[in-house]
Amino acid sequence: MHTIHLKHPNKSRPVELTVPGSWNELSNKQLIQAAKVLGAALPRDEMRMRLLMVLVNVPWYSLRAYWWWFQLDGDALPDLLSLTDFLFESNDLTDWKIKWIKPFKAPTLYGPFNRLSNITLHEFSYADTAFNDYLETEDQHQLNKLIAVLYRPGVDHSANDPREPFDQYKLEKRARKIARLSWPVRLAILYNWIGCRSMITDMFPKIFSQKDGKASKFGWADVIVSTAGQKFGTVDQTADANLFNILIHHKQQIEEQEELQKQQKKK
Repeated sequence: MHTIHLKHPNKSRPVELTVPGSWNELSNKQLIQAAKVLGAALPRDEMRMRLLMVLVNVPWYSLRAYWWWFQLDGDALPDLLSLTDFLFESNDLTDWKIKWIKPFKAPTLYGPFNRLSNITLHEFSYADTAFNDYLETEDQHQLNKLIAVLYRPGVDHSANDPREPFDQYKLEKRARKIARLSWPVRLAILYNWIGCRSMITDMFPKIFSQKDGKASKFGWADVIVSTAGQKFGTVDQTADANLFNILIHHKQQIEEQEELQKQQKKK
């Protein structure tokens, strides 16, 4: 967090404004507001000014009043606008901000934990496919499907995940309900997914190709089949296992294979 001190020349007591300094320090409200601005077709300077108002958490008329009252000059503006720089840099948003959503005339749906720590490989494979399809087509239904994968009705009997188990056959129906959410909320969830996904691809670069960020050339089915066995059980059991447990094991498989190939070349 950054703290801005504003002091009137004729007053002794300054005013302090606390401003987020990273994606994870945004509140859920600020994330939604920032997503709305970033997703709009605005000139760069206007976008940065609107984002500044989001970060200082004051409406434009209050910011104008602050500017007048504390007699700030034009030289102060570049420094203040620089506080928005992190929003134009790499998205490292790994704290899941929007814990639940309630589409119109639909039950409350609950999202994943921070860093997607409770997501399964099956769940991730469907979400990742919808995400890549959205990037390629800009079809909002694909974005709705991504959100429908991540947000599901709550259940009381699961200690490790408050959401009901992922069922791909319920996906389309829930995606149509997700479409009732406001665009800024859906866009904010997309930014949250991008931040978490970037963290995962950085953690496992040997699994995700550098060319398009996807898994191996055979897709996620290849990861599931090659990982299934004694450790994780059948193909279906492997798909329902925790994503990170699968990726760590698959990474070890890749490294063992690379080491074996090195040893063979030495012979």
